[in-house]
Amino acid sequence: MKRYDVIVVGGGPGGLAAAASAVEAGGIVLLIESLDTLGGNASHSTGYLVMVGTALQRQHQVSDSVADFMADGERQIRLELENGPMIWDRELTELYARESAATYDELTAMGVRFSRLLAKPSQHRNDRMHALEDPAQLGAAYAARLETLGVEVLYNTDVTRLITTEGRATGVAFETRGAGGSPRTGSAGAQRGVILATGGYQGSYELRRRHQKAEEINGYLSGVRSCRGMGHVLGAAMGGDLINMDYIQPMIVIPSLLAEDAIAVNRAGERFHDETGKYGDRVKGLAAQPGGTGHYIIDAATFRTKSALVATMPEPPIEAPTLSALAEAIDCDPATLQTTVKTWNGFLAGGAQTDPVTGRTILPKGRRPLRDAPFYALRMVRATTFTWGGFAVTRDMQVVDVMGDPVDGLFAVGDTTGGINVISGMGGTHIASALVQGRLAGRAAVAGPSALPHLTAPAQSRPFEAKTLPKMVLFDLNTPEPDR
Repeated sequence: MKRYDVIVVGGGPGGLAAAASAVEAGGIVLLIESLDTLGGNASHSTGYLVMVGTALQRQHQVSDSVADFMADGERQIRLELENGPMIWDRELTELYARESAATYDELTAMGVRFSRLLAKPSQHRNDRMHALEDPAQLGAAYAARLETLGVEVLYNTDVTRLITTEGRATGVAFETRGAGGSPRTGSAGAQRGVILATGGYQGSYELRRRHQKAEEINGYLSGVRSCRGMGHVLGAAMGGDLINMDYIQPMIVIPSLLAEDAIAVNRAGERFHDETGKYGDRVKGLAAQPGGTGHYIIDAATFRTKSALVATMPEPPIEAPTLSALAEAIDCDPATLQTTVKTWNGFLAGGAQTDPVTGRTILPKGRRPLRDAPFYALRMVRATTFTWGGFAVTRDMQVVDVMGDPVDGLFAVGDTTGGINVISGMGGTHIASALVQGRLAGRAAVAGPSALPHLTAPAQSRPFEAKTLPKMVLFDLNTPEPDR
């Protein structure tokens, strides 16, 4: 069995950052990826990264701070607590914010390019959402960097179990899929640690059956097939404490870069929500429409320039030569749809920053009215894109067990953790926090975890009022129930 200092399981943003960080800390690293390419789910995202105090913000004269970010996070968690109690790792979230500017510098030094800052005032008081020019840059940039650093990568390989020695994670067993042949089995040792970076569990029917609402289990999934919770299963086998597993973010499937140039209409042909607003608001908005149906409307110019994004939608677009013909094709009122589009185009031409109909904030650059025929409709589909649940971890990203103690030799990053994602309704935190966590985990795995305490604490929901509590009664299961 070949031995390494650190084995990283998963080649998404968190795993890539962890592998690079571990090598730069002096470790010999093996990276295991289930797919045939690096980048994970992030390569198929729209590439929005929330970071604080970056050079791009200074360039645009945006004043931001960790304190402001945390205040926005606290506002978000208060909204989420309306759905029930959950665990928010405030300390780890603050650490992510503090380390995010250094992560930005690292990315740009690798040649990763950001196009702009996005204004999201309902989620972020300051402009801190950084838009990648192309999300595929992450995988490509890290692939080149890892090759330079001499990281060994196994593609098309699934880890089947963790190898343990006296309660410590000391290696992995794996299967590599060959072209048309039987899987090749193998194992590798990790002298310093194993880092789980396998993403979420949206692709696992079994985990979703355990944790998701019954009506959503068979719903549409968005993302790469490797997000099936293998890291969750591996870590749980060592006693890792999985938190927030019941919270799975429903979304309306549309790449954000495509939503910027679209409007959403219902059967009446009217807009009904902020197309680029909070994920939860979009889901609620669609559910409130007659028949629970709606369509995104785009024109030929958007279709041509963003055809790759259109191709990622759950269903093919409906095309028509005119807006009236498109309205008939999607069973909405033609006159109202034309009026809605005219109103939208007039708003864009006026130069205002805030849409008076929905409160949507429009960026000053890239305004694109809906005017070039043919026109297209994309049916709005609710899906599971992100999961929130994962392991409780220390500030060194070491997995914590159900008794509150760190699991020796085992680390987790990104969507395999569960303490930060409960504020993901802010938007832009999944990829950025995974990158930060990966850098922390890689260093800690090589150098050894610090003595920092584990500070995950449950966020509190509103206290129960006495009048809402039922009267407590005692009864004996062996005594027949009295007649009523």
